[in-house]
Amino acid sequence: MGNINRIAVVADIHANMHAFKMFIDYLNARPDIGTVLNLGDFLQLGPNPNEVFDIVMNDKRFINILGNNEIELFEDIDDEENNDRYKHKTWTKDTIGNDRINKLAQIPRSKCVEVWGKKFMLIHTVVEQYVDLDELKNCEYVFMGHTHQQTFGSYWKERKVMNPGSIGYNPNGIINFAIIEFDGDIMNFIFKTMKYNPQLLKKDLVENEVPGTKGIVRYLVDGD
Repeated sequence: MGNINRIAVVADIHANMHAFKMFIDYLNARPDIGTVLNLGDFLQLGPNPNEVFDIVMNDKRFINILGNNEIELFEDIDDEENNDRYKHKTWTKDTIGNDRINKLAQIPRSKCVEVWGKKFMLIHTVVEQYVDLDELKNCEYVFMGHTHQQTFGSYWKERKVMNPGSIGYNPNGIINFAIIEFDGDIMNFIFKTMKYNPQLLKKDLVENEVPGTKGIVRYLVDGD
């Protein structure tokens, strides 16, 4: 048996630094994991967009794509939308500021990456205008987020799909991500689950006066 190489795959951090810190601590304790594939939706809904943004953009282990929650920040905001959603998007844009917005605009909506001789297509969701279908032709697997559910083995465009789950937007303090082990031509997909204290998230939401806090707390903290 040869050396085993490992990468991590994450999605849907949703500006939740308390959940994300648990993953970062896990990652830092495992220096053999030198690559993290981040499948988008790392901003919005949570109270810590600046902290999460600065890590995923500046930590060289991270390869990032945008999710719908980042793409929405470049679209016109209709003040007739759901009021909490309109206010939350405005709050996120004001909080991260123009410099971060401009850096965000440089991130692709999909990306084909090669790791340890295998090619993976990174997408957030199966919306074709977000996906470079020409790049997809060169990839054997599709990694996607969006549903917050850990899954492996479904198909999209005749490619196997793996979803690592959500780091930051599951009820009751649950964190999900995936580790992929490469042992020669063999790949092992390992789903991980951890927990953090969601009361810390609730405290940040309230103190930062995040629009939509009531509904976010009801789902993430109270599990309703």
